[in-house]
Amino acid sequence: METIFSLFLTKEREKQGISQERLCRGLCAVSALSRYENGERIPDRLLMNVLIQRLGKSSDELTTMISCQEYAYFEWRRKVKEALRKKKISLAQELLQKKESLDGCVHSVLQEQFYRYIQGILMGTSADISDLEKAIRLTHPEFSGKIEEEDLFSIQELNLLLFYAKCKIQKEVEQGRELLEALLPYIQEHITDIQAKNQIFPRAVSIYCQEVKGNQFSEKRYLLCKEVLENSVQNQSFEYAVSILENLEKDSRYLGKDADCYQVWKNALKEIYREAEIETTWMEWGIEIPENLFLIPEILLSARMEKGLSQEEASEGICTPETYSRIETGKRSPSLKNLEALEQRLEIKQGYLIGEVWTNAFSVLELTQKLRMAVSNLDLETWEECQKKLEEKLDLSKKINRQYVEGYRTCLEYQQGKISEAEWISRHKKTLSYTFAFEERMEAYPTGMRQRFTDQEAVLLQQIALAEKIRGEKEKAVEIWKLLLQDYGNSEVRMEHHFQEVMLIWSNLANTLPEVGKVKEGIALADQGIRMVLEKGQGPLNMLFANRIYAMKEAGQDVRKEQFEQAYALSEMFGDLELQNSLKYYIQKNWPSKEKIH
Repeated sequence: METIFSLFLTKEREKQGISQERLCRGLCAVSALSRYENGERIPDRLLMNVLIQRLGKSSDELTTMISCQEYAYFEWRRKVKEALRKKKISLAQELLQKKESLDGCVHSVLQEQFYRYIQGILMGTSADISDLEKAIRLTHPEFSGKIEEEDLFSIQELNLLLFYAKCKIQKEVEQGRELLEALLPYIQEHITDIQAKNQIFPRAVSIYCQEVKGNQFSEKRYLLCKEVLENSVQNQSFEYAVSILENLEKDSRYLGKDADCYQVWKNALKEIYREAEIETTWMEWGIEIPENLFLIPEILLSARMEKGLSQEEASEGICTPETYSRIETGKRSPSLKNLEALEQRLEIKQGYLIGEVWTNAFSVLELTQKLRMAVSNLDLETWEECQKKLEEKLDLSKKINRQYVEGYRTCLEYQQGKISEAEWISRHKKTLSYTFAFEERMEAYPTGMRQRFTDQEAVLLQQIALAEKIRGEKEKAVEIWKLLLQDYGNSEVRMEHHFQEVMLIWSNLANTLPEVGKVKEGIALADQGIRMVLEKGQGPLNMLFANRIYAMKEAGQDVRKEQFEQAYALSEMFGDLELQNSLKYYIQKNWPSKEKIH
């Protein structure tokens, strides 16, 4: 079965000169990896994450259809994280006894390693060193307390090693620091994907700053924290930002560098955390949650209903109607052979594993990351550059690729002033027609039809809503954004597994609702969004916060100048020049002053 995973895993592995044996050591047999690379078998999401991360890349670019059993495991991990975040130790201990912790629905060794890691976290730095070493040796059998040249690590393995190093420092200072010192350059040099790096590097640097004191290390701490901050703001990550900014402020002052901006950004962040009643302490356990998950039963049901087929018609010649019914209700997972056949019959667009685009090169997926950042920053020059490269490199005979490049090309030409809002909308409807008829779907949705939009379809619909808003059709815009939130909300999969897409919808809706007379609803939505991104440690915090205080001001509520300065500071930190200028103008208009805005 041709999947992005099977296509690019071999290419990326060979590009880096990494053997199959080295990549899969401690995870699976070389023969199993060969079958994954040939597309004969598909690994579960947990194993897929680890294999990709060992190559220094992020698995977040891939959309995955998973079984209900797999999803139950990831939900269990989320609940553990939440319990730890809220310091509900007894609940975390109780969760460790649940069947989902070690039920075999995903890679059993990785499950056990994570289970032992959490047990160690619950014990704190008094955790038994030998137990942690046993956990590490589950996937690195030869581990002797040091990193060897041939070693490859995933995010989960690095988190475990960081905790081990921290515990080791309490008992054997030099050995613990030596390991910590070795982990930092490994992450810097080997984890080349910015999203993957942001899942582990901030935590590693925070631990280093916590454990390595003394002014003689100020320069190194400063440079490390600078790198973390620069990486983090690129994709709106701030989970460790308060800790990083505190260290930057302290070491900058010692080194004679300007520290004012770090102080301002730190204080703005801390105040927002305080108002939301969320602690600013960074996460000791460093649990990553995979993005872009869809449930196989939901995708099958949506596709079958769209084609107007009964269960008997959908399953004919593939499996019995009874078996199909159990698959669609989540009581049974389909075999790979049956899943392939059902996908073909129901014309399922995303496949089992796929990213925003269909490609066999990870460099192309990295180009899509760069494009997203250019779009977010309205960097039209970089946008054009990425756009041209993607149009050259992608196979445009595939609908998903045409949909992707045409969608972004239309948005670019609008930003360049080449087309009107009406043309923007018209082109996007045509682009959407590659996978569904826009008008028919919009009419059918209120009747109760459950549609599982792909992430790219959701992006195009968002853009249509934005164009409608710009040309004054704000009610239409609100209707589309609410439809999209409803669509994500209809799924058993939590919205955080489509976090980037959902938070953009959330932010746009919170911004627009006050403009159609629904000020209280807009404020409430912004409040909820702020809490969500603070708990996640990622997302458009500056935009949501600005939307909230603008709406509160419009509603006649008491909004202080300091709150707008907070919003300005956040926009400055994230490099959002457009919002900075908007806030600067608003502050100067309402609170005239010759003082520099901060």
